[in-house]
Amino acid sequence: NAQDGKFEFDSTDLVKKCLNFIEENTQDVFETEGFLTLREELIISLLKSEKITIDELELFNAIVRWGKQRETDLKSQGKDVTLKSILKEPLKLLRY
Repeated sequence: NAQDGKFEFDSTDLVKKCLNFIEENTQDVFETEGFLTLREELIISLLKSEKITIDELELFNAIVRWGKQRETDLKSQGKDVTLKSILKEPLKLLRY
């Protein structure tokens, strides 16, 4: 219902298109400031993808940058987190 300013739609196709774009342009996307704001679920989804196109060392560095930003953001919200706890799951998915 667009009258109340909210739209209801199935976002599955949009999410797939966004993931496809990121998979095809991984290096460029992972270097953006926007990458640092992605939710952990999306980071995990990307790391599980066989289609991302980035050197593994650069991927590792990008994930660490993301983790440091996430740590800063969560601590500013008063949450007691560590970089190690934030990176625990994502680092398991890297192919060394």
